[in-house]
Formats: sequence, C-alpha cells, structure tokens
Amino acid sequence: GENIKYLLKAFPNSKITGLDISHEALEIIKEFEKSQNLFLKQCDLSNLKNIQNIKSKSFDNIIISHVLSALLKDDISKTTIFRSDLIKECLRISKKNLVIIDSEKMFYGDDKYFTIEQINRGLCYHNILDLNSVYDSKREKILIKHNRIIALNIYND
Repeated sequence: GENIKYLLKAFPNSKITGLDISHEALEIIKEFEKSQNLFLKQCDLSNLKNIQNIKSKSFDNIIISHVLSALLKDDISKTTIFRSDLIKECLRISKKNLVIIDSEKMFYGDDKYFTIEQINRGLCYHNILDLNSVYDSKREKILIKHNRIIALNIYND
C-alpha cells in the first residue's frame, strides 16, 4: 500500500499495477487510492504459474517489497531455488528494472535466519546476493541502504 501511494504521487502519469495475495489489502488500497492509472490484482506469488503466464517485458519496472522473506517452501534448499526462480521470472517480465526491497538479512551474512512474525506467518532470510541466477556479467547490481531497508536493483538488457 505505501509503495503504491508513493509511486502514484511520484509518477502521476504512469500506469501502476499492484499485486497482492490479500483481497482485503487490495480493497483497502482501492478505498484510499482513486487514481485512474492504478490497476490492482490479487495474485499469489508462491505459485510461479501465476506470473509465468505474464508476457515477457510486460512491465517497465518491477518492485518486490518484503515478499521474498515471506515465501517459504518445505526446506531452505527448495526455498532458495524457488526465490531464485521467482527473481528470474520477474526479470523476464520486466523491460528495465527489478527492485527488491526487504530486510537487510536478505542481502548480508552467510547465516540462514528464521523468525515467527505472527501466529500463522514465519519469515526466512538468506543472502539472495549469493544466488548466481540473480545476476550475471551483463547485469549491474546496486545496493541502496536506507533505514534498515535495502533495495537490490537489477538492470535488464
């Protein structure tokens, strides 16, 4: 919600598409943001098929905000592979940039870290910069650190 609010203000003439797993969250956004340039869709990113159906280079820029740490599979190995695959898919559907915003635990350190955030929600962190599939020699990576939130910006060719 906050990202959409900022993007609509910063880029009032741009079309902004927001995806969220929660129908309720989308309804709250609709209630407060009335822009004709805002398009919202319920989408569960824990199932890659939901974005594999999106045409390549459909979006200029993609922002994934605090999503990766909440997407978990049966074990850390499957979680790591899934996150890598999700990043690849986001790069595929982005024309220009993929920006990943998450806790600094997703970018620094060698340790895996798991925490219970709510009764029914856990977060798992690992260093996504170690995923070879995230970037290669043709992509430039930039880290931006601000108030314990870090953005990884991966440029597409």
